[in-house]
Order: sequence, then C-alpha cells, then structure tokens
Amino acid sequence: METATITETVSVRVWDEGEVGMGVGDFFHMAEHEKQSIPYRWAYYLSDDSVVGFRFGEYVDDTPFNAGDGGDEGYRILCFEALAPGSCTVMLRCEDIRDAVPSIERLYTITVTDGEE
Repeated sequence: METATITETVSVRVWDEGEVGMGVGDFFHMAEHEKQSIPYRWAYYLSDDSVVGFRFGEYVDDTPFNAGDGGDEGYRILCFEALAPGSCTVMLRCEDIRDAVPSIERLYTITVTDGEE
C-alpha cells in the first residue's frame, strides 16, 4: 500500500460536484461510499494528468459503525494533487468490476492556479 504525507488538504465532497479551484501543490481527496459485498467499485478518470495527478487510493472499512445496516460498508478515498496551472475534469465512476459498466458518474472540474492571481 502506498502512503503519502499530506501537509494541506482541500476536501472535495460528494455534494461539491461541479467546479473546484485550488493552487499548485494543493492536495484534495474524494470519498465515496462503497459496499464490499456487491461488485461495484469507484474508479477515476482524469482529462489531463499533467494538471491533476492521482496520489493514492484506499478503502476504509466503516463496518463497526454500520453493523446494524448489513455491515461491510465503508469509503473509497482517492487523493489527488494539483500539479500545474490549468483545468482538469475528474470523473468518478462506480463501476461493476465484472464488466466496467458504470452505475453512477460524478464530474468535477478542477481549476488550478499558480497562486499569484
């Protein structure tokens, strides 16, 4: 498993779908619910990986807190870094791992500035 030290994080939440601005060097994460007993997992796609780079992703088990709801639930956390000025669309898709057919898509437009504006 990859690990990273994050000094500053700009959080992008599910309800922030749309446009998000940040500066070069900022990190941001996206967290989506995921249930391990069904064959759907979150995947990401970047329109320009020279502007935004994927840093790491992991599943965080939240089962102890959801035991009454059938268990095996948690979050897929994806961490990205703003690399250079520009714009990048990040698409998150909840895909069936058997055939990559999406059931949910979320689009985020990330605008990165050099911090001198």
